[in-house]
Parts: sequence; C-alpha cells; structure tokens
Amino acid sequence: MEEILNKIKPKYEQVTVDAKGSAGGIVVIWNLAEVTTDWWIGIPRILTRKFRVIRQSEWFLVSTIYGPHTLVDRGRFLLICKSLGICIRNRCGSLQETSI
Repeated sequence: MEEILNKIKPKYEQVTVDAKGSAGGIVVIWNLAEVTTDWWIGIPRILTRKFRVIRQSEWFLVSTIYGPHTLVDRGRFLLICKSLGICIRNRCGSLQETSI
C-alpha cells in the first residue's frame, strides 16, 4: 500500500490510521484539485476528516471505521463507539455478538 501511496502523492493526499493487530487499518485518499480539507481526527479503528469541494461552500465529513475480529476486542470497540455516539448496523455499542 505504501508503494501505491507514494506513486500518487504529487496529485493526491492521504491520511492513515495504522492497524491494531495483524490486519486492518484505514486510508482516505483525495484529489487535491477537487477537494480541500480542514481537519481530521484519528483514533484506534476510526478516522474522520472534514472536506469541501473546491468552489463550493458546504463542508462534509468522511468517517471510516474498521472493527476487530475477536469477541473480546469487539465488545471493547463497541463500548468506545457507544461513548462516541456511533451506531453500527443500527446497534449503538451493543455487546451482543454481531458481524461488523
């Protein structure tokens, strides 16, 4: 992935959140000629970035989430989501077994 990101760098920008464990991670890539960005926040497994299409006034948010595989880690992750007000598949931090 790093090789791909280095090739597109002159025209595109990206922000990443590294994986927790052996798999996962997040990357958001945007075209610098099309959108501008103001701020971003990255915490384990969650990334949110604020964007605006150039020559338009409205800003929008892009949020990405990846959840853990194990039930123990999933439970902790869903508690974090609940505390942030994030719902996944209509479940707001439910500890019941679910596929994320």
